[in-house]
Amino acid sequence: MKKNLLLYLSILTMSVILVACGSSGEASSNEESESNGPVELTMWYWGDESEEIEQKVNEQFENIEFQVQKQPSGEDYKTRLQTTLAGGGEGPDIVAMDSWITDFLPNHDMFLNLNDYGAEELGDTYLDWKIEMATTETEDGEEKLIALPIDVGPVGLFYRADLFEEAGLPSEPDEVAAELQDWEDYLEASRILAEETGAKMYTADELYRNITGQTEELYFNEDGEFIADQPHIKNAFDTAVQAYQEDITIVSESGSEKRAMMNTSDVGSLIHATWFTGDVVDSAADHAGKWRVAFPPGGGGNQGGSFLGVLESTEHPEEAYEVIEWVLNPENQLESQVNHGLFPSTPEVYDAPEMQEEVDFFGDQVINEVFAQSAEDVNIVHRTEDDTFVEASILEQLQLVINENKDSEEAWNDAIDRAKSQLNR
Repeated sequence: MKKNLLLYLSILTMSVILVACGSSGEASSNEESESNGPVELTMWYWGDESEEIEQKVNEQFENIEFQVQKQPSGEDYKTRLQTTLAGGGEGPDIVAMDSWITDFLPNHDMFLNLNDYGAEELGDTYLDWKIEMATTETEDGEEKLIALPIDVGPVGLFYRADLFEEAGLPSEPDEVAAELQDWEDYLEASRILAEETGAKMYTADELYRNITGQTEELYFNEDGEFIADQPHIKNAFDTAVQAYQEDITIVSESGSEKRAMMNTSDVGSLIHATWFTGDVVDSAADHAGKWRVAFPPGGGGNQGGSFLGVLESTEHPEEAYEVIEWVLNPENQLESQVNHGLFPSTPEVYDAPEMQEEVDFFGDQVINEVFAQSAEDVNIVHRTEDDTFVEASILEQLQLVINENKDSEEAWNDAIDRAKSQLNR
């Protein structure tokens, strides 16, 4: 009886072990199956090329199932991203950010440090100042990069060569750049142009943005001190006011009205980013061949340009980083420039044949040469999340000078007071 009991217990124990092994083997097999399946990644993006990016990534990475969730552009998207981060929501794996990326640097803990995943090894792949915009210092003194650059918005001086010639001004791009080296040169040329042809420069607020876009410091210094009340910003404000008061800028709050004025001889020049090229071509169709682009007064500058970052909440950080590094490599950025007009943040492609094409509308000029020079000449300045409302306060008061004839000194003081009062909240 004892032997039978021992035999029974032995068989029972062996059965349990075999079942356990079988169960363990089955679970292991399931886990292996799951691990061999595609990694799912999502990205928030607002561009028309969303479907194209999704398709290209899925073709490039067999182990990744990639989905682009197209978002509304502008402030609506920015607000949604801010709300998601503030609420602790996980959101997508990858997010696009515009030039307002500095507003998110204080939330750097919500983003991966891309330097930890290989970005440090990219060297000079991207423009230095563009990388600087996406970099912050952590509480531990570590340099943290929260995104890689998509595109840039280098500025150029768009001008009517025929009107410049009529006014006795230089009309070839190299000659214009040599003659109009600083902002006083540009104002003087604009006075002559207005007097001789009636054509004016673009708006005063654009003039302000371009001047401040070339300063070595902006609204706060590296110690976080408010410096928007200092001469480098006051001079930009005063120059914009002066141009308006001398009646050498166009005055309009309507975008459609401003575009219509480009199709007449009311607008003789404007300083804007490369992405505005399409607006000029579409708006001034009756004057094709008469427009040119020159290097801007005062040096290079930038307006706009975007980034891709990876949220800390992603379950697949290595794969997410691998995707954005591939999407934003020089070859793909060159393709995006050709197909979608996104000016590359990767200077090694600036000499590529695709970037050297002549443009009929601009008198067969290779306008990308100008924008490339401008992109490489941008100052690296300290930016903060508070820059946006400081600039908004100043531009609001500038509009009051223009639209309601407010005293400019009073407007300046009100702009600074309002900015300081918001900082103290």
